[in-house]
Amino acid sequence: MGIEGSMALSLLADYWALGAVLITGAWLIRNRYYNELNKYPGPFLASLTDLWRLWEVWGRQSEVTHRKLHARYGDVVRLGPNTLSFADPKALKTIYGLNKGFVKSDFYIVQQGVSKGRGLATLFSTTDNSFHAQLRRCVNSAFSMSALVQYEPFVTNTIKLFFEQTERLYVNNAAGCDFVRWLQFYAFDVIGEVTYSKRHGFLERNEDVDGIVNYLGNLFLYVAPIGQIPWLDRLFLKNPIYLKLSEWGIVDATNPIVLFARARMAERLGVSGLGNDTSKPLLPIT
Repeated sequence: MGIEGSMALSLLADYWALGAVLITGAWLIRNRYYNELNKYPGPFLASLTDLWRLWEVWGRQSEVTHRKLHARYGDVVRLGPNTLSFADPKALKTIYGLNKGFVKSDFYIVQQGVSKGRGLATLFSTTDNSFHAQLRRCVNSAFSMSALVQYEPFVTNTIKLFFEQTERLYVNNAAGCDFVRWLQFYAFDVIGEVTYSKRHGFLERNEDVDGIVNYLGNLFLYVAPIGQIPWLDRLFLKNPIYLKLSEWGIVDATNPIVLFARARMAERLGVSGLGNDTSKPLLPIT
């Protein structure tokens, strides 16, 4: 190594801390004035980094903070370098209307499951408008008003069971009822009966069947804060090592809801012997 190279390394060793401070400062200033969003009011730290919003969501009181901020600053509040919060209902049509040019953020990608080493987009978690439109066309008829009316008997069946089980389990129960959890059980059983003509069994068994509720609770506790800085998901749940292990079939990232749906589809198709082995196809491969 020449003298110039040695001097460069020496300077780098002596001033790396100063360089890091300067780079960080430039990055924060860039965030502060990004896309001229500095004209919108909001917490100063929020204008510098999304870490402010992650911390707020991590504390599980972000909705309280948002209401206070809107009460203080008005209908539009800056919650991040590239994030605005709107409190005016008139903004709904502009933001969520068809062909308005607004694309869902990467927050939704964090909620995607993993299949064979890749993120698995759904109607809810996709950020691709074309894919969303294509998938929506496939299910539109199932959610038309005429179709929804036909589901009413399934909902009625579960409502009857809900009242029967509520009376049997809790009317004379001095310990009381965790009503939030009980309503979750009811909701999942309604969805199961409407979708698959078979309840999950939450109400009958009065327990978290296959850990579905617990799984979703933990998932939301992860998705909510990490979704504020979506690239962090690539370091945690969707890191390259985990994705490769999933691709090779060494780890199974299938969640319990998918396993239940797969079992119901297998019943409808008359396929047996699958168990929880997701490597076996439901339909023959030609």
